[in-house]
Amino acid sequence: MTLHLSYVALLAVGVFVIHRLFEVRRRLKAGPNVDGDILLIDPDLRLPLPDWKWCSRNSSWSLTVKHSRHAAAGSDNDIVYRAVLFPFAKVTYMLADPVAVKEVGARRQTFHTPAEVITLMKPFGHPSILTSEGELHKRQRRAIAPAFSDRNMELVWSEAVRVVLELFKTDDWDGRSTVMIENITSLTTQMTLHVITGCGFGHEWSWKQNSMVSAGGRMRFQDAIQILAYQPWVKLIIPRWMAWFKQSWAEVHVAFDELQVAFGEMIAHRRSGHLRLDRQDLLSGLIAAEERSECDKMRITEQEIISNCIVLLLGGYETSAHALAFLLGELAADPEKQEKVYAEILANVSTDGVPPSYKDMHKFPLVLATFHEALRLWPISTNFLKATVQDTVLPTANGRSHLIPKGSLIEQSLTALHYNPKYWSDAEAFKPERFLEPDCPRDAFVAFSTGPRACIGRRFAETEVVAFVVALLMRYRIEVPDNPQWGTLSPQDIRKKLLDAKMGLTYYPRHAPLVFVVRT
Repeated sequence: MTLHLSYVALLAVGVFVIHRLFEVRRRLKAGPNVDGDILLIDPDLRLPLPDWKWCSRNSSWSLTVKHSRHAAAGSDNDIVYRAVLFPFAKVTYMLADPVAVKEVGARRQTFHTPAEVITLMKPFGHPSILTSEGELHKRQRRAIAPAFSDRNMELVWSEAVRVVLELFKTDDWDGRSTVMIENITSLTTQMTLHVITGCGFGHEWSWKQNSMVSAGGRMRFQDAIQILAYQPWVKLIIPRWMAWFKQSWAEVHVAFDELQVAFGEMIAHRRSGHLRLDRQDLLSGLIAAEERSECDKMRITEQEIISNCIVLLLGGYETSAHALAFLLGELAADPEKQEKVYAEILANVSTDGVPPSYKDMHKFPLVLATFHEALRLWPISTNFLKATVQDTVLPTANGRSHLIPKGSLIEQSLTALHYNPKYWSDAEAFKPERFLEPDCPRDAFVAFSTGPRACIGRRFAETEVVAFVVALLMRYRIEVPDNPQWGTLSPQDIRKKLLDAKMGLTYYPRHAPLVFVVRT
């Protein structure tokens, strides 16, 4: 009997696979004639599966393979497909072509964020700039845009410099010639969290002060952010009633509740005049949008304010923190490049050691190029996903066009494009100066996405990271630890070990210990 049931189960699985194969083949036949792979299980599920050719892909597959899958399809073809059978038959076309990527980003009437992605993100708050499309997305973006204006960037710069200078006065740094940071990501997350809470929400915290506790009283604001950012998938897929089966899951839901309470408090304080009303930060812009007349298309609700605050806080602080961690790791692994960056800083700061101001940011093109190069090599997200809402033709850089049928998924593959040797010579190497060359292929750099849904906080991130790097390198040289574990490694192996990436909400260095040495 048991053997009979086993045969029935095996037969059912076989029928299921064959049915899905026919469905996938039908979809592929309607699409462009390109190379690709068929997988049994969708790698977007992020299941802990081995990287088997016909089974699935692990979470680091994109960073491991980079452009090689497209290269295997032929030097003249920067579009490949990935088809999956489970849990749903799905075909995704992965782009490593700058013309095609730019086209997808620009044509928002044809390429939408997939409905399932928006549905998945709604637990973080809806509607928000992350979970809206069309006119609703325009309204969210217009309400937020004033917070990222040029005059607010001066606030971002000064806040970033203040955070670094206060860090130097803490017990762990003050008076020490060397400072060992066991994992640089732990430091950079604190730095960017201080900046975004100060510039975004008017709470200027120092390194010696504890974070505020919300009215809920169950955890600190800072802890709530880090708990939610560490396991965001829990909030997205584990219902509240099930979360109590595991303490860490329950903490994620509590953290989200505490953030909502905390932002409600901030809004109330701002309205009551307890905080500066003239402050042109994110919260001010959102409150101003809520106070518009009911007939104004720009008007948003208080819940939309809270939803956008949570989305922008989580996305803004962690993405910048992880990019900065990769940047500092690259400079530590390449002392020669670091000294070139330091030389640019030294040539543009006053002799009294006072950090430059925002109006001097244009004097540090190499520092900004270093940030861009770090993002090229280590994009915080490896892809941006879109869905076609109608049949369309997609042009490519080689002059060929491809018919993409309605309902197809399009993946703007950052790692494949950023490592595409057609546009980036010696693509694996860390070469910030490539972004200063007149013929730099900027269309092949899409770390901040493209088109109407491009990252609204790009200038915020660029400003704070340049300010951080300038303030840090003015005083310290960054090195890898001087011990046998690192001293016996080649420069290539040091870089590989130091920058080993892991996927959380975004990619970050798994464990990158760095030493800060006072410059003399």
